[in-house]
Amino acid sequence: MSMCIATYRSYDDNADFNKKANSIAIGLTVGSWTDLPEANKASMEKHLGKVISIDVHEPANAVAGERYADIKIAYPDINFSRDIPALLVTIFGKLSMDGRIKLIDLDVSQQFASAFPGPKFGIEGIRNLLGVHDRPLLMSIFKSVVGHDLATLREQFYEQALGGVDLIKDDEILFENPLTPIEKRVEACMDAARQAEQITGQKLLYAVNLTGPTSKLASQAKKAINAGANALLFNTLAYGYDVLHELSSDPDINVPIASHPAMAGAMYPSPHYGIGAAVLLGKLNRLAGADLVLFPSPYGSVVMPRKKILLLKKYCLMRCIICKLASLCRQPVYILELYRLY
Repeated sequence: MSMCIATYRSYDDNADFNKKANSIAIGLTVGSWTDLPEANKASMEKHLGKVISIDVHEPANAVAGERYADIKIAYPDINFSRDIPALLVTIFGKLSMDGRIKLIDLDVSQQFASAFPGPKFGIEGIRNLLGVHDRPLLMSIFKSVVGHDLATLREQFYEQALGGVDLIKDDEILFENPLTPIEKRVEACMDAARQAEQITGQKLLYAVNLTGPTSKLASQAKKAINAGANALLFNTLAYGYDVLHELSSDPDINVPIASHPAMAGAMYPSPHYGIGAAVLLGKLNRLAGADLVLFPSPYGSVVMPRKKILLLKKYCLMRCIICKLASLCRQPVYILELYRLY
């Protein structure tokens, strides 16, 4: 049977973790098991979650608050539709509110992954667009942006382009506004990019921030591309992975998409709650089709521990977890602290 496997870290000083694990596996799938008649059990068996493993960690000297178990549970694919919201609600919707428990890993099945084409470009595609194959990539951003007109924004872009960067991204807080509407912004900045290229001989990608009502995002993206945009920036967690998937799989949106980590800090930093950074920013971004994944570094103004960084990097680069789909072997570029390299 095809299954997706979730791994949780549950903290409790007194819990029977075997009982807890079975409660999760049953509660998030068939709801009840021991009370079902035997005839019903036979038909419901294929929908029942399965406890794969329970690894209990007892703290030294019985330190309060440090006893936990890593619980791995498999969920039958038959229970949910082939979309990331359905998967997340199944494995962590109600459970996310059940005490000190964190989703720390997620392995999707080949059957589930088959609904997702993955990144259009990924590392090789990004490097081919830039013509850079033998060195790290460098990225810069607009600071500041709010309240500036097109002429000021263009000049700032031009100065960055002359500095020799490979990618320039909008600030994630630069939304649609009368001073720098997306089409005019793209036209001005891409003109500056062409002017700078005549001096530096270097191509660059401009990731323009894609914003607005969800229902209009695809048309906004196409307007930007028609105006000359060669990359997009997207605040994935604010809109949702399913929206990123819709954008990345649209054949008319034929430029790389950079996934910004805005809102991630509400979900990954706590050891007791939320979703691990490697899943939140790594596996799910990749599944949804991000070509570039942005996340903090161990040493910038917004810090993520080095160990977590390396795991996130691994999940961005590895050739699929369970699935063997060739399409998912296009790995997204990962960028540390918005300008670091891979």
